[in-house]
Amino acid sequence: MATTMVTKLLAPLVPLAAATAAALLSVSTAYAACPFNVSGDAAIDSLRDGLLLVRYAQGQRGATLVAGTAANASTVESFIAANTAGLD
Repeated sequence: MATTMVTKLLAPLVPLAAATAAALLSVSTAYAACPFNVSGDAAIDSLRDGLLLVRYAQGQRGATLVAGTAANASTVESFIAANTAGLD
């Protein structure tokens, strides 16, 4: 009896779970298309890119901007400057 009750309670949630999974997949695809892969390489690393954006916003430039990230300062600076219109 308990199994039947659980099945009746969970059955309506299955389509909802599938829709939620599809929505999450589309969100992760949207992140992959984010224009702020500022390090200039093919790898998407939100921690590194976020760090570079914060440092840039704080006014750090050159070697200080990219310290510890293995990124090229001029590439990062030019990429961020060219895409600042996308920041809100």
